[in-house]
Amino acid sequence: MSDSNENPGAFTGVGRWLTVASELPCSVIVFLFAGQLVGQQIWGDQGAITGALIGVILGFVIGIYSVFITIRRFEQIEAESLERNRKYMPPAEEIFEEYDWSSKKTND
Repeated sequence: MSDSNENPGAFTGVGRWLTVASELPCSVIVFLFAGQLVGQQIWGDQGAITGALIGVILGFVIGIYSVFITIRRFEQIEAESLERNRKYMPPAEEIFEEYDWSSKKTND
């Protein structure tokens, strides 16, 4: 039988990729609307279009940076997790140390 630790499932890590995939579009949409509102308040209807374009560009740049930071953080978390799950490995001196079997006393 298969142990649950051997096959964690097909959806392992989907949350991380969903987070990364949604960062850029959400950032662009938020800055689009923010730019449109600010542009409309300052320059009127024509300013709404200009503000929306500026917002899209700004949202894209900030979204790319956010994706970069998120991926870097996920890699750091994964490296820390691998470090914690590392099995004990004795030092080389202990591995190659000669053991004196004759010095062990036996109860006869």
